[in-house]
Amino acid sequence: MTDQQTPDAKLTDLQTVKVDMADLKSQFSVLRGEMKQDIAAVRGEVAVLRGEMKQEIATVRGEVSVLRAELKQEITAVRAEMRQEIAAVRGDMSQLRGEVKHELASTRTELIRWMVAGQLTTVTVLGSLIFGVMRYLMR
Repeated sequence: MTDQQTPDAKLTDLQTVKVDMADLKSQFSVLRGEMKQDIAAVRGEVAVLRGEMKQEIATVRGEVSVLRAELKQEITAVRAEMRQEIAAVRGDMSQLRGEVKHELASTRTELIRWMVAGQLTTVTVLGSLIFGVMRYLMR
């Protein structure tokens, strides 16, 4: 019906409107059904993706746990090696300290011998000179 037609609707016009309304309702019903199916399909895909993501997360967590355990083992091994190396260095330092003490004692003993020998030689030479000069003067 157009705007120029009379406002009084005829029975055939009403029936046409009813048929159009029924047609629109059935189309809307079909569209609603399709939308519900699409929504259900999307929900199913989301559920599948959620399951896959949970599985991936669990796999990654497992790998992280394995890596963490391996890292702890490596750290423990490195610590043990470092302790052994430190103990070896301490042993070497102790041995070197003993050797240095022995060398210092030997050097000290030799130095004392040379000092005593030098002093004895000096006293002997000076004594000989003094007695030589005294003899010369006494003549």
